[in-house]
Amino acid sequence: MLLFLSTKKTKLLITKDILDKIITFGPCKADVNMDAAFTMAFTGFLYIGEITYLNRKAKDFSTTRALYSDVRIAPNGYLMVFYLKRSKTDKTYSGVNI
Repeated sequence: MLLFLSTKKTKLLITKDILDKIITFGPCKADVNMDAAFTMAFTGFLYIGEITYLNRKAKDFSTTRALYSDVRIAPNGYLMVFYLKRSKTDKTYSGVNI
């Protein structure tokens, strides 16, 4: 009897424990941006792969992947809105604000 093991990677949601380990509270703008992205992913029940990628040269990158311009922060700094262009639950690819 042959058994075949799946080579598919397990995708995990960002949990509170994971978030606590990856948030830096660093003082520079890049640290703040990364902390905001990870916090947004946590509160929006996103997979890390929905906000990070390996290949930015893909021809459909800007129309399918998250960009810095997809995040809006209110002037008072207390509200962040992320426009998710595509997801597995958005069958029409019309996007959704999170």
